[in-house]
Amino acid sequence: MNLVKMTVIGFFMFFVGAMGAHATTIDVYAAGNSSTGGAGAVTGINIGIGDHLVMITDVNDCWSAGSSPRVSNADGLIGTGGTCQPTALFGNYTQAGVTAPYGTLMGKIGSGAFFVVGTFFDQIMTEAGALALYYWDANSGDNSGFVTVSINLNPNTGQNIPEPGILGLLGLGLGLLLFRRRI
Repeated sequence: MNLVKMTVIGFFMFFVGAMGAHATTIDVYAAGNSSTGGAGAVTGINIGIGDHLVMITDVNDCWSAGSSPRVSNADGLIGTGGTCQPTALFGNYTQAGVTAPYGTLMGKIGSGAFFVVGTFFDQIMTEAGALALYYWDANSGDNSGFVTVSINLNPNTGQNIPEPGILGLLGLGLGLLLFRRRI
């Protein structure tokens, strides 16, 4: 095996081993995943401190807090008008010390506090645990519809520490390079 091939293989194994991105989509239902009267949508994603979490929902993806005009996108009933927004503001709802517009897509990590997700969320996480998603509402009985959320998780952004085995393989590759050069 020549020097170039060994170098390429060593670097490839090092960088692939250091990465661990996770991407998925999940449907969150206004009734079944309501913050009151429902259960959080289980994402199957465990968040770690320092993980980079991005969640995106189409602004034209609609769900409802009841009869018209209480239809909104994941940003909630904020009254901006448009395909998935009423023209009137429906106010905010407070639960467990957190306040957000009715109909907002919310998240929760483990037993931590709720946080606003909306149509776009992009943060480095400061809590660890299982991610669940909710529809923010005081009465789940008349809710309907769902939104689809794209979730991208990049573990430990800026703090990736390669597995010891990867470093060993890189060291072995570099050692073989030095040995090869001496022969």
